[in-house]
Amino acid sequence: MAAIGIIPDGSMIAEAGRTLAGFSKVERSIISEARAILASPKMDTIRAAQASGKPVSVTIGGRLVQYEPGLPASGMTMFGENGFLIGREAFTSKEELNKTVLHELFRLETSKAKKGVSAELAKKETQDASSFADRASNAMGGDNAGHSAAGGSDRPDWAGQ
Repeated sequence: MAAIGIIPDGSMIAEAGRTLAGFSKVERSIISEARAILASPKMDTIRAAQASGKPVSVTIGGRLVQYEPGLPASGMTMFGENGFLIGREAFTSKEELNKTVLHELFRLETSKAKKGVSAELAKKETQDASSFADRASNAMGGDNAGHSAAGGSDRPDWAGQ
């Protein structure tokens, strides 16, 4: 039986509890938010920007999500803005987009950087976020269905699924 949750923007999400076994309450919340972001109609704006190579910003569930075509990475956390950047690399596959969103949300929710940043802390938090994103992406099963297609013929086939 799936549990239904509601995120701050009023969107409803369903969770298959068995797939989230082994995750903490905070981690389950991050997975739920990632699913909601990926399924949001506002992600179509991000996908369209990626297809056209133009930057764009949207707010989804209180998070700033910004596409930057020149970003030399899949994503980057914007702590002060309560959001993250998505770069072209995130769109190389459905799995990479899932992992990017999971990674950035994990950093936003769990970072201790507000108390001061060191190279060691940044490295550890990046490793922790990457490990979580790998585990959580597997639990999500590559699932980011539920969003509508946005135009653009040079997008990967999965980008509008």
